[in-house]
Amino acid sequence: MTSVVRHAATTAAVLLSYVLVFSADTNIRLNSLGFIPWQTKRASINVQCSKFTVVKASDNAVAWSGTVTGPALHAGTGENICIADFSSVTDEGTYYLNVEGVGRSPNFPVGYHIYDSAYYTAMRGMYLMRCGTAVTGTYKGNSYRHAACHTYDAYLDYYSNAHTIKDSKKGWHDAGDY
Repeated sequence: MTSVVRHAATTAAVLLSYVLVFSADTNIRLNSLGFIPWQTKRASINVQCSKFTVVKASDNAVAWSGTVTGPALHAGTGENICIADFSSVTDEGTYYLNVEGVGRSPNFPVGYHIYDSAYYTAMRGMYLMRCGTAVTGTYKGNSYRHAACHTYDAYLDYYSNAHTIKDSKKGWHDAGDY
């Protein structure tokens, strides 16, 4: 596996973990990558609770207080989930949820450009995973490159035993199309 493919796969895994991460010491789950100001903002809490506050991380000032809804059984996980809706928080900044009797969430940003880095990273990963052509790029100070690869057509012997050629030049490494 080339360093480009290895790095791109690692980048994708890290990006996904940022979206799905939740604090290990609490039961509060939210999009720690962040929220766009006008977007719906919710967190799920998998223990009984009633009140929460949204706190600005820079000065610990309360930006919003609310009451959770639920609990309701979440069919996918089998958990009783309370929902904290803090969609009214629209000022750009970094915040965290403090849920009474439960704990504190990870910090999360609210802003207009919060997904720019994730988008750039995903697109850069797609560029660096190209095959059929030489690739050179630098990402966060690391340089990646590989020569043109997979420049010949593929044989479908595995599927048909007919030694049929399939045009499969170019594309991406690990594109999932096998």
